[in-house]
Amino acid sequence: MKYTVLFLLPCLFLLTACFQNSIDLEQYLVDTSEFNIDSTLLKDGDYVDILGASGKLNKLQNLDFYNLVVVRSVKTGDTINVLSSNFFFNSQSRRAQFVSAFTTNGKIIDLVLNNKENIEDFNINEVKVQLYDKVFYDYDYIQLDVRKYPAVVGTFGDFKSE
Repeated sequence: MKYTVLFLLPCLFLLTACFQNSIDLEQYLVDTSEFNIDSTLLKDGDYVDILGASGKLNKLQNLDFYNLVVVRSVKTGDTINVLSSNFFFNSQSRRAQFVSAFTTNGKIIDLVLNNKENIEDFNINEVKVQLYDKVFYDYDYIQLDVRKYPAVVGTFGDFKSE
């Protein structure tokens, strides 16, 4: 019995930590209009190095805003903001392929990552790209003012650790 209690106590602590209330995200939201969006900056399949991303989000949160990910284009060396409608976990430096939200691949990734029940029921040509008015900009994780860099709307595929 004593060992059971010693085992269950840490398990209970971990479970309650997982279900704590989410932080107030409102203080981190900025208008999308503060970013200069240029859809020609990156093409599907362009490799980028992930420089940073907002870190206070988790998969359980329903995103009704863009998640800000700062990248460097491998081809041009330019720093670019990627406004992603999907959860993105920022780990150590990573290389990934950019996928535009407005292409077929981007729409499929968005459907899969946003847990649509059965993507076979969707006509991809009729799927509308989710557009948001706000961007989650976590100053604790992205400490430079990156709004001066141009932005694209998309996500990432083919993650590769470098």
